[in-house]
Amino acid sequence: MILQELTSAQQHLWHRAEEAEKEKCYEDALFFSHALLRSAPDFLEARVLARRVARIVTGSKEVSFFRKIKLLLQRQLVKIKVLLLLGQQRPAAALMVLEDFLSKAPGDPCLNEWMGRIAAASSPPSPSLALFALEAALLEYPQKKKLHFQIARVALLPDEYGQAWNLERAIEAYQAILTQDPHAWEAKQGLKNTLALLSMKKMKSG
Repeated sequence: MILQELTSAQQHLWHRAEEAEKEKCYEDALFFSHALLRSAPDFLEARVLARRVARIVTGSKEVSFFRKIKLLLQRQLVKIKVLLLLGQQRPAAALMVLEDFLSKAPGDPCLNEWMGRIAAASSPPSPSLALFALEAALLEYPQKKKLHFQIARVALLPDEYGQAWNLERAIEAYQAILTQDPHAWEAKQGLKNTLALLSMKKMKSG
């Protein structure tokens, strides 16, 4: 979703979020970006802004032992709520629950991974959101092969024309796996197939 596809009310929320960030009113920026995401969950720019601002807000707070325990308990409650919402076939609501928690712990690898998996499995899938969330998880665990495989699969999801939407990112993911494990057969095969697809794409466009 792009800015021009938002309603006038949604665009107003977006501009308020941008202005609040520029003025360093970070709590307001979070409020407006989250308000926008509730009605326009596919507007990735609002999610990027919300996560960027959340990192600033949480980075300025001291993480005490009690805060860590509180976040741990909240994470478990969030997981339960997300599972219930998915059982009710409400993935957009589940994503918003995750986003609300990630405003308190933007780098949480587990819930970022959950967001990525939900976005990829939605109907229709949201590969750009899925990739954004998985990349956030990867920042915490750059050597986790499972995340690289998930990123490759997301990058190979079809676009509106039925073509893999991000072949280059899939190649990077497979290469990262093979750097760690040169004998990873699935990554070798995935890389071979993706390189072939990229070669065909270049031939058609050239």
